[in-house]
Formats: sequence, C-alpha cells, structure tokens
Amino acid sequence: MSAPKILFIVGCPRSGTTWLQKILASHINFFTGQESDFFTSFATPLMKRYYAELDNPSGRGGTGLPTYISEENLYQMLREMFINMIAVAEDYSSESIFIEKTPSHALTIDEINRVFPMAMFIHIIRSPKDVASSMISASKTWGKVWAPSNIWSASKMWKKHVVLAEESLSKIEPSRHISIKYENLKENPSRVLIDIIKHLSLPINTLEVEELINNSKDFKIRLYGEFALRGIHHEIVPDGFIRQPNLSQGRIREINFFEKIFQKIYLSKEIKKFKYD
Repeated sequence: MSAPKILFIVGCPRSGTTWLQKILASHINFFTGQESDFFTSFATPLMKRYYAELDNPSGRGGTGLPTYISEENLYQMLREMFINMIAVAEDYSSESIFIEKTPSHALTIDEINRVFPMAMFIHIIRSPKDVASSMISASKTWGKVWAPSNIWSASKMWKKHVVLAEESLSKIEPSRHISIKYENLKENPSRVLIDIIKHLSLPINTLEVEELINNSKDFKIRLYGEFALRGIHHEIVPDGFIRQPNLSQGRIREINFFEKIFQKIYLSKEIKKFKYD
C-alpha cells in the first residue's frame, strides 16, 4: 500500500489546531480524521522502549525487540500501521494529503520525523494568556479530564509544547514546516493560509482560500473504527469547545492580574521571543 503525503498540525491544546484542520480538510485534495494520538500514546513509547533495550543490553548481548528487528524495520512497521489506520477513511487516496491533527504530537516531532522523513508540519502558537484562560475554563466542563485547572499547570503545558515543538522543527529542512500565530490566523485567515500554501507547496489554488474558510464552518470530522461501529460517525462538539465570550455558556475565564504577572516572569523568554505582551 503506497503512503499518502502527511501533514501534521501540532500545537499546545486550545491554540486553534482544530479550526485550521477543518479549513484545509475542506479541500478536495485533503482528507482527515479525529485525533489519533498515534505517536504520543503508541509509537513514541514503543520507540523509547526499543532504544532503552538497545542501549542497555543487560550483560546478555541484548534482549527485547532489538534482538529481532532492526531500527529501520521498526520504523517500517510503525509506518505501515499508521497507513493501515488512515486507510479506513472514506476519502483515503495515496494521491491525497492526510491531515493528522493531534496537538500533543508537538511533543513527538522527532519520532514522527524518523518514521515519516518527508512529513510536513504546521505549528500553531497562541498567546499563553489566552491558552491558559481557555484551558482553565475547559477544566470546569468538557475538558475536566485533561485540562489544567490553574495558571501554573496551564503555563507549564504551554511552555512544554511550544518550546519542544520549535526545537524539534529547527532540525528539519524549512520547506517541510511552518510556524504561525493563532492571532494572525484569526485577524487575517486568508493571508495566513496563502502563506502556508506557498511555503509548504500545498496543492491548493490561492483563489480557493475564501471558499475553504467558509466551508470549514460546517465541516464535520468523521469517526471510524469501533466508535463508528457503536453508532458515532461524526465528532461531537461539546458546549464550550468553541468559545463564545458573549454567551454565559462557554464564557472564557479571564486570568487575573497576579496570574498575568506570574506568566510574565515564568514565560519571560518565550513571551519576548514570540512577541506576546
């Protein structure tokens, strides 16, 4: 089975990754699915275990997977598993580009690049203040399973995702990745999308950008596998997932003065680098 081109959209959670995914996936040359967590939950832990066994032979000449398969064979196995996973998508085509949007894949870009050395990446960066506000709000409702409920944890998560993603992307040839700011995408989505299209040489006519932005509003992400067998065929968008500040339901909890001061101190280097107030 031949592999399609793959575009990974990564970033700290609550940074606009889903919005960009839907815009691009609205185009006929792309297809997508729900967050797979493939590298964060499966591939990266397996790869780290493989490296640990390879580097620590325990005095017996080696044990574990490295005694059966080579490093390249491991990558090939993971590559084939990933391709088999996405091949269930109704729009699957080896000629199309698959959009994999799992925000936390920002933490596994090095591993992704080993398995898919030709993959493309878009890293979305959003103001740490707004990300923290959104996370803390989400922790009270639909995101209580994963979202940080305090400024320290939210800021730590933002820093970990953004810094590690930028460090990993700096090792990859520039033509395969681009970093954008959520605020710029929100202010002028057409201009930012055109920059993305040109930089990554995506098969989209720039004249189609406005249409894609409009179509994304009604775009629904398909679910497959066991969830589909249980009758859930499209994403369920919980209340508050798309924030509407003018409504009492889903209102963003603004961080206070002392929390802002904390972020300015704790994230001083990153705030200066990415030019956030």
